[in-house]
Amino acid sequence: MCENIVVSVVLASRNRSAELEKTLTRFEAIETDGFQWEVIVSDNGSTDDTARVLQRASEKLPLVVQYQERPGKSAAVNLALDVARGDLVVFTDDDVGPCAGWLKAYVSAAKNRPDVEIFGGPTTPLFDVTPVPFLRAGMVSVAAYSAFELLSEFQALPYTIVPWGTNFCVRRNAIGNMRFSERFGPREGTSYPMGNETQFLRRLRSRGRRAFYVPDAAVSHTVHEHQLKKPWLSLRAVRNARGLLRSHIEEHFGKPMRLSGLTRLRLLALRGATKFLSLFSPSKASRIEHNWTTNTLIGFVDENRLMLQQFNVRQTQKRQCKSAAEILDNYIPSLLEDLHDSRFRFPLVCYIKLVGDKGGEWVINLRDCPSTCKRGTMPNDRDFSVEMDATDLETVLLSGDIELALGSLFRLGRVRYDMGPRFGDHLSMFCDLLSA
Repeated sequence: MCENIVVSVVLASRNRSAELEKTLTRFEAIETDGFQWEVIVSDNGSTDDTARVLQRASEKLPLVVQYQERPGKSAAVNLALDVARGDLVVFTDDDVGPCAGWLKAYVSAAKNRPDVEIFGGPTTPLFDVTPVPFLRAGMVSVAAYSAFELLSEFQALPYTIVPWGTNFCVRRNAIGNMRFSERFGPREGTSYPMGNETQFLRRLRSRGRRAFYVPDAAVSHTVHEHQLKKPWLSLRAVRNARGLLRSHIEEHFGKPMRLSGLTRLRLLALRGATKFLSLFSPSKASRIEHNWTTNTLIGFVDENRLMLQQFNVRQTQKRQCKSAAEILDNYIPSLLEDLHDSRFRFPLVCYIKLVGDKGGEWVINLRDCPSTCKRGTMPNDRDFSVEMDATDLETVLLSGDIELALGSLFRLGRVRYDMGPRFGDHLSMFCDLLSA
């Protein structure tokens, strides 16, 4: 069997065996022109007949099945990424219908533009029943039904635009050890911050990765009748808003906003106005749009309140500590948990040294899995290390995104670094870290 896998198609599924079966059946019609590919399905604790569907599909597809018991789409996709062997990794959902030339278009684009790491194709909603025209082409269609279609040309995407999560491709070497944040994306419960794929792609773009639109790599995305109704749209708007706000705060501010009394009154008045319009506007399209705006405001406020609560808990922990040494002792378990949960590894960073206010040192060994932390000095045979004091550590932990916070601290010159004995080997990777 040829092990030179060109494309790995990655998707996660949980208790959606009917949709999954249709998607895998459509995969059978994909044209590959002879290149090797694999389909990695990560079963996120399904209790329906997903296992039967996967068993039948394995008879006709180059299928690899992973089982992720920890709830959450991001956790499931991360597990699939750990075993992906393709030079290109294509991400999609369990309710799509790709065109026959879907993968060929991505492979061709990757060959024609070796300087580009990210590719995205169009996604067209496929409705079970005919919706109102507004849901086909309006603002709601993009956020609610993953509609993504630009011009018909192969073209570069501006920095502010990333492909939609139902249909994009990334070079495996550009992903490296980066994984999806488990703070975003579908998981247990009805409300959560959406946008795990968007946040993943923005992190890649922040590292200077280029993105191109591939019009021939098209998929359709199934939209069921219940997804056209008000309850589903309202919840979708809340999830979308929560994801947008969390991503924006983590990327630009590092901590949530404290709203003044006047700002709260203005938000309350705006919410009341949009709620009134969602009930009494003359046209159905207008009512849908105002209902979406109302629930977007609800999502913004709810997520900011939740992030503020989390921030205050950590601030309280800090105030209870009498010294930087105590801060380190209290925060180290949280830091190790964050490293483990996010499956994050700094590019070629082997150790992180934390320095207390009285000179005490704690060394985090990223070579261990999960990471470990011990008191003591940095090993003499270190390859690449970073050093931060208690204040820097607090900044990292409160940011919610270790990678992003460290990148900011590097740029500010607050974190010291040591290239170790193999400076030349690590220079390019270090520059990549600085651009994160």
